Amino acid sequence: LRALLVQLQGGSPGEKRRCLTVFAGTSFYDFANIWTDLQFWQSQWPSWHSESGSCAAGPGWCPGCRVHSGFAGGYEELRGPLIEALRKAACDGVVLTGHSLGGAMAMLAAMELRACHSDTVRVDGVWTYGMPRVGNAEFANAYGRVAGQQHAEPAMWRVVNHHDLIPQLPPPWLGYSHVPMAIRYTGENISTFVMCAGPELEDPRCEYAGGTMEDHHAYFGVVGTDENKASRQCLPLEELERKQYLFHIGLAVRLSIFLSVCLLGCALCCACCAAIKRRRKSGRADYCQIVTKNDSYSPCSSDALTTES
Repeated sequence: LRALLVQLQGGSPGEKRRCLTVFAGTSFYDFANIWTDLQFWQSQWPSWHSESGSCAAGPGWCPGCRVHSGFAGGYEELRGPLIEALRKAACDGVVLTGHSLGGAMAMLAAMELRACHSDTVRVDGVWTYGMPRVGNAEFANAYGRVAGQQHAEPAMWRVVNHHDLIPQLPPPWLGYSHVPMAIRYTGENISTFVMCAGPELEDPRCEYAGGTMEDHHAYFGVVGTDENKASRQCLPLEELERKQYLFHIGLAVRLSIFLSVCLLGCALCCACCAAIKRRRKSGRADYCQIVTKNDSYSPCSSDALTTES
């Protein structure tokens, strides 16, 4: 997973330093990113077992909070370097933003920074685009409560483009819930939008059926987030070709391993079946014997199934 920290202003004596942290969305040429998205079962959060700023170790400061396991694991990788980078940059305030998977990382970062590090850095704003659901209702409520304690209104600007599929996932029936504030653009004209501010966690005004990935990669019609269609200024052709090459090599290796395991399993099953069949045949000859008329023993056969007394 990737994040970029930029100092926006400040640096002069007595001047506050404002920073921007941008979290990258899913790269479909990165198996680690894909696996992060697929781990949709929930796990307890926070998951780390050490102190974080003013927060004690363990989940006590977010009781009942459960989040997407992949997102929790991804943020676990980023949180240490992020907090250290904010400290080194001496950021007094930070704006967090991200698209898709990056939006989920921004939300988790905002939650920890507001709850545990408000004495050293202030979260000035959180902007997410095409963000999936991150956690359960307890987590969503705790996020809003912590933001409210810092008078952060709204707790997040969650932007949704028309019929974007990703904000529909994971579905509520798996125990997931969005935070209340959302802005949904309902057409190609950016002046056409609906603002959903609750009081429900899932405001009916921003609900819609189905979704499409085309809307997920076309926010504001400025720069697509599909790597294959990205501007060469954002992603040089050489870098895209390198990502595609590594992806195809990785895919070939994984398919080879999968097929090898399947063939080995089939071979073992066939060998076991053949061994069991041979044992059954030899068992009838060795142990299934009858007493004949002259008291001698002979193996069972289909034409000698009765004995004479």
